[in-house]
Amino acid sequence: MHNKVEIRIIGMQRSGNHPIIDWIASMLPDKSCVLNFVNGPNPLEHHIKKEDILIGLTLNEILTANKEYLVYNYEDETISEIFNKNRNENIIGTSDKKFDVLILRDPYNLFASRIKRGSVKLGHKTTEQQLILRKLWIECANEALNKTNNLTQNKTVILFNKWFVDEDYRKELAEKFGLKYNDKTLNTVSKVGAGSSFNGFNYQNRAKDMKVLERYKELNNEGTYSKLLIPEIKELSKKIFGEVI
Repeated sequence: MHNKVEIRIIGMQRSGNHPIIDWIASMLPDKSCVLNFVNGPNPLEHHIKKEDILIGLTLNEILTANKEYLVYNYEDETISEIFNKNRNENIIGTSDKKFDVLILRDPYNLFASRIKRGSVKLGHKTTEQQLILRKLWIECANEALNKTNNLTQNKTVILFNKWFVDEDYRKELAEKFGLKYNDKTLNTVSKVGAGSSFNGFNYQNRAKDMKVLERYKELNNEGTYSKLLIPEIKELSKKIFGEVI
């Protein structure tokens, strides 16, 4: 079993993972697949099958077929945990080219979206969950700033804020991954993750109109939101995203 290109994606929930993954999937050639939310030692088997995108493949074929692109993503895991899950070529096959992709959203809008979603699973309702959430974002930010370098295979950081507004940035990313650029999913609200935390599917077919970079405005006076935005996080955010608010 062999992959021409293998893309391993890491990101926190509500970071814009799925709009970006759907965008990548829209440019993939035949004999490619995207496996969503892998959470075990074998990404070809431990994933959410109802949310997979299989292009020119059957579900059974992903275990045996040669692939043009194999794309799979981890959510809300520490980079060190993912890094320790070595790519086992006996399981997923050899790859001509490999990418480690980190998707990062600014903390102001990310935390606002997670709180608005209101799920304990998203981790913000207890002091312990808040600590874990802060540590996870800080770890991702340090990796994005190259203060750490745990992602070693063609490390690529995708800043959701910039991806959402900058077509030249999207074109550069598509070229880096060897894909023929298109923007046909940009106005689509991803079906994965139950839509937008704030708008659900109300902006389907006009997703670019959503105020995804202004979510913080609705949570500024919420207590948990303020507790998450510790000085270290604000400082890292400014280095990466500039002034957000």
